[in-house]
Amino acid sequence: MEVQQRTVDIDGQQMVMWEHGPIDGIPILLVHGFPLDHSMWLNQIDGLDSDGERLRMLCPDLLGCGQSDAINGDMSMEQIADQLAAMLDRIGVSRKVVFCGLSMGGYVGWQFLKRHRDRVSHLVACNTRAAGDTEDAARGRKKMAKSVSRIGSQPIADAMMPSLFYSPLTLTSEDQQKRTLINQVIGSTEAQTIAKLQLAMAARPDMTPFLNQIDVPTLVVSGRHDTFTPEEEMRAMAEAIPGSTFVCVENAAHLTPLENGPAFNQALIEFLLGN
Repeated sequence: MEVQQRTVDIDGQQMVMWEHGPIDGIPILLVHGFPLDHSMWLNQIDGLDSDGERLRMLCPDLLGCGQSDAINGDMSMEQIADQLAAMLDRIGVSRKVVFCGLSMGGYVGWQFLKRHRDRVSHLVACNTRAAGDTEDAARGRKKMAKSVSRIGSQPIADAMMPSLFYSPLTLTSEDQQKRTLINQVIGSTEAQTIAKLQLAMAARPDMTPFLNQIDVPTLVVSGRHDTFTPEEEMRAMAEAIPGSTFVCVENAAHLTPLENGPAFNQALIEFLLGN
């Protein structure tokens, strides 16, 4: 079964998404991090369900990212959550979804669950956090938002790369291809998108008090070498979510599903089959 590219109208803006799997399969909404696109989920699109009979993977490019239209006006995590709900309506997904978000996608996930609880069967929080930004972190985001229009997106990409990936002593050709892909994706993201999403993340609410209210099966996935969202922080977050499952993936930093696809896919399949 081939991957299908679809374009969905969201209030006059075009959101592009990639779909793989049968229409009656379990829908998994894979929401990328900042400032990436659907390509960070290539390991899942290609290898999550090898028999192609059980899972329907939905991988959007959020507005401003990848091939989707630019962001009109300001943006917030709540708005992105509502846009994704509208996307599901447009493509006729009435079944509850497995919401799987990485980093910023995880921030959106808290809002999606809070605002659209009846549309969620399972939650997967990858390399993310529930707490809002500290004053220093918010200040750093605002500084980047202000400077990116002057310096462009490529310096942002180059600066982010060391923290996105685990760096073993030697890199395989596949490792290098992944790094090149992500560098190109970030470097080609419009400066205004980077600025608006940084401001949106700086303004996001602290969702820590919400964690003990989560009542859907939840998987929390960390990368052993993640410095953005360290294992200890994510383990504590998982402990605050009733009945959640925590998995720490080896040989991965912040982009766990891309860096160690087989381990991430196995954890996700075991989670879904067991719940």
